[in-house]
Amino acid sequence: MPKRVAITGLGAVTPIGLNVKDTWENALLGKSGIRKIDPTWSEGLSAKIAGTIEIDTAEFLGKVQARRMDRSSQLGVIAVKQAWNDAQIQFLEKERLGVFFRNWNWRTFNSFRTV
Repeated sequence: MPKRVAITGLGAVTPIGLNVKDTWENALLGKSGIRKIDPTWSEGLSAKIAGTIEIDTAEFLGKVQARRMDRSSQLGVIAVKQAWNDAQIQFLEKERLGVFFRNWNWRTFNSFRTV
C-alpha cells in the first residue's frame, strides 16, 4: 500500500531568486541567472559562466553551522528552512513529522534526515 506524502511548504535558493516568490517572478520575466564567473574564483576551470548564488549563508545559518557544511548543503538547508516557514506548521508531533533533505553535486553527497 503506497504511503501518502503532503508537500506543505516550499523553499528555493536559486541564481534568479533567494526565495520562492522572487525565483518564480524572475522565471516568469525570463530572467537568467547565468553570468560570467569572477576570474579569481574560476581559475583552473574551463567554464567561464555559471548560475552563481550571491548570498551570505552565515547570515541565515549562523557562522558555526555554516562552517560545518559545504556550500550546496548550506543553500539546501536555507531552502528547507524557508519551506518549513512556508508550511506554517504550528505543532510538533515527532511520530508524524519528518524532514528529508538531500543534495548531490560533483564533489559531495549529503543527506540529512530528522524526525
